[in-house]
Amino acid sequence: MKRLFQFGFCLLLILNCIQATAQRDELIDSISYLNCLAVNGLSLRNYPSKNSIRMGIIPYGDSMRLISNSGVKERLKGFKGEWIQVNYKGLVGYVFNVYTSKYPTPILKEYGYSYFKDYLFGNFRLTKGAKNFGVDDNGIIASQIRSEFGEIEYIFNNQEHEEIEIILIPNGDIQECFILFTACNFIFRKYTLENSKFKKEIQKDGTVEYKYSDLKNPENSSEGYVYTYRLNEQGDYIALEIDFEWDLGGSWFKCEKLENQAVKISHGFYSH
Repeated sequence: MKRLFQFGFCLLLILNCIQATAQRDELIDSISYLNCLAVNGLSLRNYPSKNSIRMGIIPYGDSMRLISNSGVKERLKGFKGEWIQVNYKGLVGYVFNVYTSKYPTPILKEYGYSYFKDYLFGNFRLTKGAKNFGVDDNGIIASQIRSEFGEIEYIFNNQEHEEIEIILIPNGDIQECFILFTACNFIFRKYTLENSKFKKEIQKDGTVEYKYSDLKNPENSSEGYVYTYRLNEQGDYIALEIDFEWDLGGSWFKCEKLENQAVKISHGFYSH
């Protein structure tokens, strides 16, 4: 009887250890980690406000652990977001969540041109069932990436005078996608959403379009940028676009929020 009691006690102890380990693993899995998207670093503050004390700077690409949402929302530098509480290397504070992402951060290049496919195929693991449709007679490459972040569709169309990339991200956040993919190409990192020179125009569907150009001589295709964005009646972005032009051609980048809640990202090069 004594041996039976000892065996039962040991069995109960083992079961409790297994349960504790499972609970610990479940807790670890539930922890959310975010990556810093701010190219110049993200301010970590002691209070959910841009006017609070800055405790430090989180470098681009570094990870932080999400603790909680503060509920404090505001618009900073043209973006609508919320202050969140995070733990960065043991330092607990608040950051503006627009400049954080669950997605891997692109490598920052200071020259040359980057295609979004380099970022996608370099950072997302193709899972079982992913499809790659290859190249057809029109030079179109289509891929279906079923990654750990959901299913992403990628299309590349190589036309005579223009190359176009199209990416569809289901249930994507248009601001997150805009900041993420502008980092892929250095010519798009120079963007502005706050400028008194933006011209406002109300569209027939009730949306509001803002447009600004710093081209010195648009008729002669001088080098410069054209910025365009569109807001819905709630003040949320439904389209963000940058067009960079130079003497021989140009490159454009656009994010759109579709009716099915997917984000469509388009990018292209063209020649005059």
